[in-house]
Order: sequence, then C-alpha cells, then structure tokens
Amino acid sequence: HEPAEGTLAPLIDPIPGPWSAPGPGVPRSLGLHRDRLTLKLDRIASARLGLVIAPAGSGKTALLADWAHAQGSGVAWCQATREDTRASLVHRIGLRWGLSVGSGEDIGVLLGQIGNRSGPHVLILDDVHMLGQAALQIVQEVVLTMPGNTSVLLGSRRMPELDLVHSEISVNPVLLGGDDLRFRSWEVESLFREIYGEPLLPDEAAALARHTSGWAAALHLFHLSTTGLPAAARRRAVASLAGRNRYARDYLSRQVLTGLGADRSEFLRRTAPFEVLTASRCDALLGRSDSQWTLQDLVAQQTLTTTDDDGATFRYHEVLRRHLEAELEAELGEAGLREWYGRAAELLEAEGALTEALRVRARARDWQGVRALLLCSGREVASREVSWTGLLPSSMLHDDPWIELAQAQRLLVDGQLGPAEEATREALKQFDDPRAVDRARELLAVARAWESLECPPTRRWHEQVAEGLRSLRLWVRSPRTGGQSQQDAIARPFLLLLGGNVLGALEAHRYAATLVEESTPAGMALGLLQGLATCLAGDPQSRQLADAVATQAELYDQGWFARASRALLAATDVDPMRGEEDLRKVRESCDRRGDSWGAAWATMLEALCGVRRETGDRATLDEADQRLRVLGAEVPAAWMAALEALVAARGAAPDSALRVRAAVARAQSVACPGAHAAAIAASAWVNCDPARLRMARAVAHADSVTFLPWQAWELAPPLPSADRRTGAVDLTLLGGFSIVVDGAPLPVVELRPQVRQLLRLLSLNAGRPMHREQLAELMWPQQPPSDGIHRLQVAISALRQVVPDSCVGGANALVERDGECYRLRLAPGSRVDVHEFSTALIRARQARRAGDPQAQAAALQDALEWYTGDLLPEDGPAEWVVEGRDQLRAQASVAATSLAELLCERDPRGAVAAAERALGLDGYNDAAWQLLIALHDRLGDRARAERARGGYADVLQELGVNPDQGGP
Repeated sequence: HEPAEGTLAPLIDPIPGPWSAPGPGVPRSLGLHRDRLTLKLDRIASARLGLVIAPAGSGKTALLADWAHAQGSGVAWCQATREDTRASLVHRIGLRWGLSVGSGEDIGVLLGQIGNRSGPHVLILDDVHMLGQAALQIVQEVVLTMPGNTSVLLGSRRMPELDLVHSEISVNPVLLGGDDLRFRSWEVESLFREIYGEPLLPDEAAALARHTSGWAAALHLFHLSTTGLPAAARRRAVASLAGRNRYARDYLSRQVLTGLGADRSEFLRRTAPFEVLTASRCDALLGRSDSQWTLQDLVAQQTLTTTDDDGATFRYHEVLRRHLEAELEAELGEAGLREWYGRAAELLEAEGALTEALRVRARARDWQGVRALLLCSGREVASREVSWTGLLPSSMLHDDPWIELAQAQRLLVDGQLGPAEEATREALKQFDDPRAVDRARELLAVARAWESLECPPTRRWHEQVAEGLRSLRLWVRSPRTGGQSQQDAIARPFLLLLGGNVLGALEAHRYAATLVEESTPAGMALGLLQGLATCLAGDPQSRQLADAVATQAELYDQGWFARASRALLAATDVDPMRGEEDLRKVRESCDRRGDSWGAAWATMLEALCGVRRETGDRATLDEADQRLRVLGAEVPAAWMAALEALVAARGAAPDSALRVRAAVARAQSVACPGAHAAAIAASAWVNCDPARLRMARAVAHADSVTFLPWQAWELAPPLPSADRRTGAVDLTLLGGFSIVVDGAPLPVVELRPQVRQLLRLLSLNAGRPMHREQLAELMWPQQPPSDGIHRLQVAISALRQVVPDSCVGGANALVERDGECYRLRLAPGSRVDVHEFSTALIRARQARRAGDPQAQAAALQDALEWYTGDLLPEDGPAEWVVEGRDQLRAQASVAATSLAELLCERDPRGAVAAAERALGLDGYNDAAWQLLIALHDRLGDRARAERARGGYADVLQELGVNPDQGGP
C-alpha cells in the first residue's frame, strides 16, 4: 500500500526538540530535521512573509511543521481546504490563535486583537492552492494589513495570486521552492540511517538522490518498497532505479495524474523522451500546434511539470518521466518505443542538441543509433557533458573511441585518475582524426598533471594551482595584481589561500567568480575554495556555500566535487561527532573508488577543523600530511606539519622540538609564509621565547597571512617553564581577566565574587602599593571603615588560599603586605598586557620621531595585537575602571588610525582593515572616517565608499554637524 500525501508528511517530518509546545493544530514532528531549510525560514522575522512553493510530495507540510515546533508558542497553524469560504477561514484562523470570534468575515478585527498581544506571532497557512478566489482574498488582506508583531508563512503547490504592491511588508519575502526542498545526497543518507533505520552507503545515497531527484515522496515510497530487505538487495534496488521502475506508480497515478483526461495523459507519455521540453519540439513530435498552452496548463495543475524561464522551456520530474516511459513502453512495445524515441532524437539532432539526443537513444536501448550518432558527431558529444556513458551497457564502453574518451572524462571528474588515464590511452590507440587525438592528449595531460603535479607550461588556471600545491616559491612573494589573464585571475585565490591569506583569497574570489559559470569545474572549485576560506575565517556561511557546490555537482554528475562538498559540509557540522563520522564515511568512499585527492581533502578538512575547534589531533594531522605528500602536494602538507608542531608544542610532547624543526624547514622549502609563521609560533612555545612569537607575527604580517591558528588558541607569549617556580605572573586585563602564575592559570572561579573583584583591582594596579583604607573604600563604600577593613582582611586571606605554593610567603608572595598597604607583586619575567600595549605605543612614538615609518607601523601593529578588548569588562561601570577603560580604548583607536595612514601606500587593503578597526573602537573618529572613504575610492570600491560616506554622514548628523561642511 502506498500512502497518500497527507500520510507521507509525518514520516518525513523532523525530530522534535526541547522546545516549548507549539500552537494548536501543528502536525506532529517525527522525522528528519533539515536545518539548512529552517534557518532560511528564520528570516521571516524580518521579512514578515514566507512562501514554501513546491509540487505534491515535496515535504512542504513536513518543513512547515518542523519550523513551527522550533518556534513553540505564538504559532497559529491552519490547513486550507477546498470548502473554505471567507467566513469559515476567518473563523478557523481566529480559533487557531485562541481568539474570540464571531460569525462575521472581518479579518481586521482578529488582526487587531493579535496586534494588542505581546510577543511575535506567526500564522502558518498550508495548502493555499486549495482555496477559492473568495477565501484567497482573506490571505491577501492578512498579508496587507497584519500588525507589526505578526508574520505569515504560506505553503502551496503553486504561487498564490497575491498583490503585494500596496503592502508595507518586505518586498523580498522568504521564498523556498521545489529545488530547495529537494533532499541532498547527505540528507538522503541521514534519512535512511536516522529515521528509517536502514543505512545506505554514501554512494548508494547519492545514487538514490540522483534517481529520485531528491523528491521526498519518492524516497519514502522507495523505503516502503524495500523495507526489511537485506542490504545487498537494497543496493540492487538502488541500482535498478536507473531503468524504468514502478515503485511510485500508484502514488503518481493517484496524486499527480488523476483527473488529467485522456488528452493530457497522452501528451505526457508521448513527450516523455524529451529531458527539456519546448512547444516547438512537442508540436513537431506530435503534429499539433497547442503544445505551449498544454505545457503551461500542466504546470498550473502541478503535475510535476516545471518551468524556470517563464514558459520558454519545461521539465518533467525525473521520477515522473521514468514512470511515463514505462507506460509508453507497455503501450508501444520495445520496438515501437525505439521507433518513437528515434523520432524524438532526430528532432534533437536537427536542433544541435546532440548530447540529449544521444541520451534519448540510449534510454530506448537504440545502440545502433548511438553508434551512428557518435560516428558523425563524436567530438561534439564527447567534449560536452558525459553522464550519458552511465546509460550504456558495459559491453559498449570499449567499442568506440569516442565512448572510451567520454568514459575517461567521466572517470576524471569522479577523481579516478589512474583509470581515466588508462581509458584515454585506449582511445588514443583507436583515433586517426587529428582533432580527436588533440582532445585525447589534452585529457591525458590533465590526468597526468593531477597524478604527479608536474604541469606543462600552458599556464591554465588548474595547472597554476597544481604548481602552487608543490611550491609557492615563484609566486607568493610577487603575486600579480594587474594585467593578469583570466587564467591568472582564477588561479589567484587558490594560491593566496595556500599561502595563508584567507581574507585576500576571499577578495580575489569575488572577481574570479565573475569569470566562470557555477556549473563548470572551475566554478565548483571556486565555490569549494570560498567555503573552505569562510570556514577558516569562522564564518557559519561556509555550510551554505558547501551546499550550493554540492547541489551543482549532483545536478551535473560531478562526482569528485559532490564528495568534496559533502566533506566540507561534514567538517562544518554543528555537531562535531556527527561531522567526524560523516568525514570518515566520505574518506572511505573515496578510498573505495580510488579517489586519492578526495580522501586527502577529507582528511585535511578534519585536521583543520580540529585545530580551529581547539581539539587538534596529531594522528589526524599526521595522516593528512602523509596523504598529501604521497600526492606531491607539499604546500598543504607543510601546513599539516606546522599545525602538528603547534599541537605537539602546546601539549609539551617529548618530540615537539624535533617536529618544530622539521616543520620550519618544510615550510621554508616550499616558500609557504603561513605554514612558516605557524611553525615559528610552535618554536616560540617549545623554547619559551616571546621573541619568536613576535617573529611569527612579523612573518605573517609581511605576507598578509590571516590564518593564524595559534591566535585562535589564545597563545600568550611563552613563559619560563613551570619547574623553575619563579612566581612569574602573566596578567590579562584587556578583553577579559585572567591570571597565570608559573605557567598555571589561577583558579579564580573558586573565589567568591567580591574576592575576585579585589584580585582584579589589585591586578589593575599591579606592582603599586594600595592603602588598605583606599581598598576598603573602593570595594565596600557603603560600609563603616572598620567593617570594610575587616572584610578586606578576610578577602586577602581567601585570595591566598588559591595561590601556588611557589608564591606563598617570603619574597615570592603574590599579594604582599607592606605596613598598611597591599600590592600584587610582579616577579621577574612577569607580563601585563596593558603594560605591553603602552610600551608598544611608546616604541611607535620613538620610531616616528626617528623617522622610521616601518618600525612605527610594526610597533602600532604590536600594540593593536595586545589590545584584545575593553579593560576588565567584568567590572562594568565600576568607577575605578571606567576612566582607564575609556582612555585605553581611545589610544587604541588613534593607534589604528595612525597604522592605516602608514599603510595607505604599500598596503591599502591593510589600511582599510586598520581604519575599520579604529571606527570599531571609536565610531566618532573623524580622521578614520575620512581615511576609510579615501581608501575605498582609491581601491575603486564605489559601493563601500558610498556606504562609508553614509555612515560618516549619520555620525556628523548625530553630532549636529552639517555633512556638507564636515565631510569629504
């Protein structure tokens, strides 16, 4: 038995979470949660209108229910029906909102009551396509007149006819369509593992997603038809989907095709050969002249027929097309089907749609026609999309050199370099056409390039990237910024990222992405680069970027990019344990297929994300290093070695010094500045040498390296080892308080709040004595002096309980008493970040007087690195900290402005970053505003320059200054 759509929804609904109870009428939530969709719906809070428009069986109700459960209370759910009138719909909406409703039709009364309630409210109206014109008018009125605390979310099979011209809500509503709801391959895998309890291998899930186009109903029906079968039988069932199957027959007949009539049903069956339908194609094949009207009517009736270009072309859903093919074969027989498909293929060939024509002949098992087409037009077909080779029987794959070459290209995009090279060599043996030989040799060169990274000097973008994977020596010191070719521009972001300049790579990506189509290998590679760069920058948008690449890769049958984007999605999963498991599966899938680059990529992502999450695992880093070195990718391998050295040094591993020396040498040998800086930072940690950490920063700054993993770990300048027990103190007062004594953090969390506050007060005045009456007055101003002094003595005693033994008593006492004064003692080797900040500013002033702008810039950069945030933010508006906090913030803003001025000529983008930091610290910094506007103008970034001018004008207006007189 195949259930109707209404019974499908609960089975593919999301798993309920620990939320408050949803409003009345919200369907149960029992299945897979897809956060990539619910996160998009979250934008409804600002857009105030959302629409989920998709065909039957797409999982609209499931998604809406999932999102409603996550919102909890404040959601009114209403299911539209064909019987709804204006009055009945108003009445039911009111009941769902828990409002008193009468028998009238005035929706304005209900909206007025909602407007008087506190908190946000959402109306979810599902199955809007069921409503007649009168009831739909109520939806129009709700959208146009809803109060400011209300949002509307609509679910429908087709776009409702709403006039938003006079609406005060956002003109850009949240819109999710059928392609958004389509299950991605990793979601199919999760669905069968977590909900159905019948796991699929990643390759099987990808095949199932491809054959069903991710249609929720088809996935569920496949599950019903295979439930309880052994794993081997289910694998065979997945493989059989490439042919004509009947598992969704009843559902399609009942939910999609019912009521179409004989003419429409015949039209669907007879035009099933076309993957892309146009009115002219259908008219020519059927001998009629009304195909345009018929196709538009099929779209309107939601028969799994779609158009993405306002009726120029149309498509049938893949599952529907296979169902129609099966019906047509039953009607015509195998010979009749082959003849009919042959007529369709001839029309396509006449149009020049050769690849689609070849697939049409292959689906009809017209192997003679396939050979004839390849004989006449093999070069044109084989140079385009090559997924058609998967439709051919294995016996044909070696019969024709063009098939062999297309198969080689398919193996290449799947990451199977060895088999791709072998297939290309076999094709070369059979070709005598010079153009065919040239095409085969070009493909062979690509396969060889990625097997050995030894590239011919043709300077194509992928060859430059391959060369950069081996060494950056010839590029990174003088990256070409002007007069570059298109190939150079595409390669540039990859080379910047390899060097560690994440922000520069993202900037270069913006231009490179305009040069290629998203669906090409170059476009997908750039998409992966953008996803990895945003991941390293800590931007959660990386998941959306990876999803976009995965969608393109699955649509165009690019196996390597599909697995690579799946690995990036797993690496950025909010659940690290689930992400690690998914990465392991991707790596195993790559290993099974012989995809060495894919396996290395997945391992490298796992290692990088471990470092970013501060859970770096040496074994994973070492495995990634080994895999990359086997491939000859010495630059990313040097990164893995440097990160492993950092992890070893941080954990004081016995071999850390050896690892550090090797990492420094490898980074230098491939001229990778980012890996070199990371290795030097590890050396600083091993040798307890703050100067080396400063050297690491200098190396990074010289080459604009912005991926600084040791800063993510908040590594302070190394201190003498703890076994010396010197009592040295490391005080952090900026951005948050911490105190480290002899290399060990002081457990201040064990102290009472007032004792912690006393410690911060003493730390702010570290090294200076404070009279006990002054301390008592600052700490307990409302208490009599005698009570305040008593409380102070108790607090000092409690404070000394958490001080290490090396600092208790004698000359090493952390809190010293001198007569009636107390002070926090700073032993030799101690460090206070506020002092370091001030010292760096002094060096900058000295360098300016000496006329040394480079030393001045380095000192200002050092000062800004020390300034990690406001002074003692834990103490809020306490009088004893506010004045110093404001003074330090102002000094940091001025320092950033001065740095921006120094960087204007040699590093304008670095100057922009410094000016933006100055404004982040002091939004009224006039010099920083003017400098930022001038820098954007110089860089030709008009949009950002205008935004800066607008921000500056707002500030001047706030200060009561005329922008025309006060701004540039």
